[in-house]
Amino acid sequence: MRQVYDVFEKLPDGSTLWHTFVIGRFEAHRRLQELAEHSENEFILVAVTTTDLAAAVPAPKRWQSLRKSTAAG
Repeated sequence: MRQVYDVFEKLPDGSTLWHTFVIGRFEAHRRLQELAEHSENEFILVAVTTTDLAAAVPAPKRWQSLRKSTAAG
């Protein structure tokens, strides 16, 4: 089974931004190179080793109502 990787961009303020997931080491490195060609920021690969949900936090009620009104409109 091929490894799955998440691709993150490390922003100048130290935060990270998730971009995509990639299947396979070769593809992951190729995708990193593609992204790095268009940015001065650092990119990070994180190997996903499980499909189990470790934790979930429900969205605040105000976000849930905002999502419902956005979906309806």
